[in-house]
Amino acid sequence: MTLARANSIGGNGGDAVTAGNGGAAGNATGTGVAATSGPLGLYVNSTGGQGGAGVGEGYRGGKGGSVSGTVQADTGSARVTGSVSLSGGTGGIGRSGARGGDGGDVLIRNPVSLRTTGDLSIVAGGAGGTGGKGTIGGNGGNADVAITLNEQRASNTNVSVSAGGGGAGETYSGTGPVPADTVGGTGGMAKAAADVTAHGGVTVKVVSGGGDSSTGFYYRPQVGMNGTKGGDATASAVGISSTADASVSSYANGGDGGAASGAGQRGGDSGVATATAHSEGSTSATATVTVDGGLGGMGYFGAAGGNGSAVTLVNAVSGATSGTLTLSQIAFGGLGGGSSQGQEGSGGAATSRLTLRDTSAHTVKVNIEAHGRRPGENSGTRSGNGGKGDASLLLQADRSGSVASGVVEARGGVFLRNPVDNSGTAGAAVASSIVQADQRATSQSTALSAWKGREFAKGIGHGDAFARAVSNHEAMATATGTATVVLVRAEAVGGEGTTSAVARGSGDQANVSAYSHARGAASNTALAEATALQSTVKAESVSAGQTGMRVATTGYTVQKDGVNDGARSGASVGGQIYALPQKFAPEETSSTYNMTYATSYATALPDAGAAKAVLAATPAVAAAFEGGQIIGMGLASGVAYSPSKPVSYTGITTANFQFDTTSGGWLTLGLLDSLTYLSGFSKLELSISNHGTEIFTQTFTSLQDAELFFNDRVLNLGMLAAGSQDLLVTTGFTLTRPSGFGFTYALGISAVPEPQTWLLLLLGTSVILLRQRRRQ
Repeated sequence: MTLARANSIGGNGGDAVTAGNGGAAGNATGTGVAATSGPLGLYVNSTGGQGGAGVGEGYRGGKGGSVSGTVQADTGSARVTGSVSLSGGTGGIGRSGARGGDGGDVLIRNPVSLRTTGDLSIVAGGAGGTGGKGTIGGNGGNADVAITLNEQRASNTNVSVSAGGGGAGETYSGTGPVPADTVGGTGGMAKAAADVTAHGGVTVKVVSGGGDSSTGFYYRPQVGMNGTKGGDATASAVGISSTADASVSSYANGGDGGAASGAGQRGGDSGVATATAHSEGSTSATATVTVDGGLGGMGYFGAAGGNGSAVTLVNAVSGATSGTLTLSQIAFGGLGGGSSQGQEGSGGAATSRLTLRDTSAHTVKVNIEAHGRRPGENSGTRSGNGGKGDASLLLQADRSGSVASGVVEARGGVFLRNPVDNSGTAGAAVASSIVQADQRATSQSTALSAWKGREFAKGIGHGDAFARAVSNHEAMATATGTATVVLVRAEAVGGEGTTSAVARGSGDQANVSAYSHARGAASNTALAEATALQSTVKAESVSAGQTGMRVATTGYTVQKDGVNDGARSGASVGGQIYALPQKFAPEETSSTYNMTYATSYATALPDAGAAKAVLAATPAVAAAFEGGQIIGMGLASGVAYSPSKPVSYTGITTANFQFDTTSGGWLTLGLLDSLTYLSGFSKLELSISNHGTEIFTQTFTSLQDAELFFNDRVLNLGMLAAGSQDLLVTTGFTLTRPSGFGFTYALGISAVPEPQTWLLLLLGTSVILLRQRRRQ
């Protein structure tokens, strides 16, 4: 590959000898032109000259020189790269009380012209000049770089555009006395943009960074000086391919705020940053936006730290394709500035929200993130606040057979070490992901804020995570939250494919729930877990069949003693029949494993052959349903794994069967088998109702009695009249120390009760009558 380089530097401005302004620097121009039949790389670098020194109060250093540059090349069909890199000149120094000169500005418009039918790469970068140092530092130069390209010859087009605002000159007393209540230099603004349309593959990358204001990193500012806001940054990227893939990324970073010194003064806030990206490709399209709010200025000698800027992205990414569409939108609030003996700066909030309805892509993948940032952390006397993280996605993929996934993450700004006082608060985290697609929808949300269980995260934080997946076939939703106070919910609404909802929460107080809904025999489960001092946990699953059958199950627990909490549910119509495990055993082998579960699984209208195979092990129940109809089969259990901490645990499970009968029959309950874990059984309460009217109830306080009762036993619960039925099986488990108990059952209609069940029927009736008398 042939490489050619051209470099140019502008001349320096003249220095003032006595009181006066420094001279302006010379400009620089670079040009590269080439034609060849082979691969070529052509590079032009130009730097403006440095401004001359200024002398004396009221004067300033000269402005840095400006720059320009162009590249032209033709390589026929060979690969070609053209690069233009331009830097504004540094501002002149200020002496004897003079202010530093401003850095040179950079303005670039379409500096590269290339021709090839092969691979084409264009690089254009511009950096504003640094402000000159002085009694007051000079301002950084601005940078504005843009490329617009319509390329119909190249097989692949790669365009990279960058712009950086110049840093402000340092302010320090070595150049003369600093006036009271003055402000330092300001970082330069940066703006970068690329708009590319091409016949072949397209890759576009745009980067923009605002200049840092006078930071005091090398020289502490004089007491009595305020900081200035960091330079703003804007980035915009568009890439469109008519025949191939398109990949576009856009990044913007706000400049750091300037430093301040002395009580009553304040560091500058970080610069404001924003970005957008749009991608279109025939086979795939990818668009990514990342924005960072920078860093608030430092406060010295009692000055307050500057705040990190807030970052807000709303529908900043977009794209179109008939293949795979991938979008990512990430927002970082600015970091709070630290303080020495003053108020720490607050972290910036971050908001990232996207609403998208796509009608063309087969597959849509979306990532949304919002990171609220930490407050300043130095040796201040008062804490700042952490920034809130707020991320949300509403995604709907309408194409037939579409597959869509959404991942949403929100983080609140937290204290990475102990706050200096209790005045500051950690940032809240709110994450919401709603995804809808035809074939498969996957939705995931995560919210993270302060909680003592997170390493280095101090303070009290609130977290809210919500995930919902909706599909005509498969749906999977996962929500996770970690915060001092956390609310987590996952919802999965599927069709005849696998449906799963998982919710997990960690904190001091946790409210966690999972809900799944499917049709027919599909696998349909919900899992909710909490790791908290106090928790409420619920799992619920619902399934509907074509015959009008509906089955719903729930597991529910409430804990206030620090035992981790869990609930599991599953429901289907005609699906798998759930069986007890071989044994209850902790899902982790650790001796400190600490978890409780309330579990309810049920299958309505199970396959006749599968049901017969299950009942083969329970001859009494099998005989009772011979010639009858099994409405549903289920499993209910409560188990507590807490070897290191004896607890009192209560779990509740339900199974609800709603269906219609065309004729009357005997409602029959078959109790198949049971399973015990250790010996901490305290109480089990079993009740069955129809349309809210209790038809059976029994309480067990003896493990031996329960094991005997739930073992190939048939209960006749009375006549069912024709019409709609609403049967609810409720079980309450109370365990006094690490232990567990579970059982399986079959519920159905038999023509005539078996002779051996009459005594149990009368016994069950007497139990009901006795309970009714006690209520009266």
